[in-house]
Amino acid sequence: MIQPELKIIADHLRSSCFLISDGVLPSNEGRGYVLRRIMRRGMRQLHKLGAREASMYKLVDALIKEMGTAYPELSRARAVITNTLKTEEEKFRETLEKGLKILEEEITHITTKHEARSTKHEAQLSGSIAFKLYDTYGFPLDLTQDILKEKNIEVDTEEFNHEMELQRERAKANWKGSGEVAEEKIFFDLKEKFGETKFLGYETLSTKAKILAVLENGIILNQTPFYATSGGQKGDDGKIGNVEISETKKFAGGVFFHFFFNQKCDLKVGDEVLAEVNSITRAMRAANHSATHLMHKALKEILGNSISQRGSNVDAEYFTFDFNFNRAMTAEEIKKVEDLVNKNIKAENPVNTNIMALDKAQSSGAEALFGEKYDAEVRVVSMGNSVELCGGTHVKNTSEIGIFKIISEKSIASGIRRIEAKTADAAKKYLAEEEKKLQNLIQNYHKKIAQKNQEILQLGGKESENINRDEKNLNKLEQELKRRDKEIEQLKKQNLFKNLTNLKSEKIGAINLLAHIFDDAEAKDIRDIVAKIKTDSEFSTLHIIAFFACKDEKVSVCVAVTNDLQEKFDATKLIAPIIETIGGKGGGGKKDFAMGGGTMKDNILQAIEVLKNQI
Repeated sequence: MIQPELKIIADHLRSSCFLISDGVLPSNEGRGYVLRRIMRRGMRQLHKLGAREASMYKLVDALIKEMGTAYPELSRARAVITNTLKTEEEKFRETLEKGLKILEEEITHITTKHEARSTKHEAQLSGSIAFKLYDTYGFPLDLTQDILKEKNIEVDTEEFNHEMELQRERAKANWKGSGEVAEEKIFFDLKEKFGETKFLGYETLSTKAKILAVLENGIILNQTPFYATSGGQKGDDGKIGNVEISETKKFAGGVFFHFFFNQKCDLKVGDEVLAEVNSITRAMRAANHSATHLMHKALKEILGNSISQRGSNVDAEYFTFDFNFNRAMTAEEIKKVEDLVNKNIKAENPVNTNIMALDKAQSSGAEALFGEKYDAEVRVVSMGNSVELCGGTHVKNTSEIGIFKIISEKSIASGIRRIEAKTADAAKKYLAEEEKKLQNLIQNYHKKIAQKNQEILQLGGKESENINRDEKNLNKLEQELKRRDKEIEQLKKQNLFKNLTNLKSEKIGAINLLAHIFDDAEAKDIRDIVAKIKTDSEFSTLHIIAFFACKDEKVSVCVAVTNDLQEKFDATKLIAPIIETIGGKGGGGKKDFAMGGGTMKDNILQAIEVLKNQI
């Protein structure tokens, strides 16, 4: 007989895989939350059976073997399915143990309390605890109910729903409506009256058109060359008549709305106008959009075939591209992707577009945007070895992209990375600015090295070998600067130690006080000097040492007590009023040695008197 847990795992695995292949991803709302609940119920059964690591994703191949022929979308989405299941189970396991521990403690408490009362009423878990498990540890209510059902315990669902409602109210208080629902109704009404806008933008950048509607912030035409924001590409800007258009968007599934660029419109319904797309920004967005296709293909080649696009924002000056990956890319990987894309740009591959049936396009190997819904007929864009379903605008040849440069790569969500990149003139401008920054940095290094050379001479050191003024290797320049800093530090220390022969103690009763102020010195300098001084027989007995170091606005102080005086004197107690006198706080150390600091250089002599009084 098959174990019930295995049946539950099989059912929930099958449902999860079909949902993911259909473009659903786990989230905290809508169908994404339904998927998460299904996945976590299956994962909990695996945990019950003793699985101590992510395991559900390992069963995907068995499902594809059984059902992949009838449902080829499972095979196409295999990489995304396995990656999503693995990531989600690893994330769930991080909180599962903690959540189960809380739940087990509550079960023990409820059971003990219920048995003591000997009541006939059902044992019940507090709704607030169930909500905490949901909100903090990712336990859907039905998962908590499943676990409790095995122990004959119910959940106070009324209290749970109350907590959920309070959370919704908190969310509502932080949300302001945008009015988009009302706007959508206007566009559906216009679509019903006039039909969809005819798009001519693949063939031309200008056309005569008739005005169908003029709203407060935009205009609708019967036909347009303006591409509407879609598939991650921002809509076209340009001019309609004498009116500047800032962007074009599509509403109600096919009504193109051209937004005014902050100006009054004297156009009227029924007017015939010339609609002209801004050819410069169209070309820039086309170059960027084509680059996303080449980069998508390059990412798959460098990072693995499980990479899939999760979103994009293609504008004129730059574009962003979101993809699934569970770590930051290395500098080497980024360089490889850049090199591969630029290689394809230089190959001067023609960009071809074809209209074909969806099933034929997919069987030909065309890449579909993950989670996107397509019509029966689709537009297939190919360039080199990149073939994707896409309705956006593109260059005619990859050479028109010019150059490709990744600007940044970062995490935007768990398991999702974002690349920002530039192409063509925008990339050249960016590289020129970066080169200028680099040259300024190199000049600053050379200037600092020259200043350090002068400082070495002033401290009595030998003249350093001049570095080649044409040297541009930043690592080498940084090493040269560090070498000089180290030499300066050593010279300062040598000079400080040279002056130690002039140090004289002051007799205070039977105790010797050695106090001195070192200019242009730091805390670590006087600490080293004390260590050296205490080895000198002249200062190794019956001595209290107080050294002050002054640099800029900072004063450092250390107090040392020789071994033979430590029964009578404690350095930490001696230094406390000294630190207070020079405007500092705290300080610390041990009985034989203590340090601290302040800001009042003019009070050092007064601080020495304070120490004398203590002695």
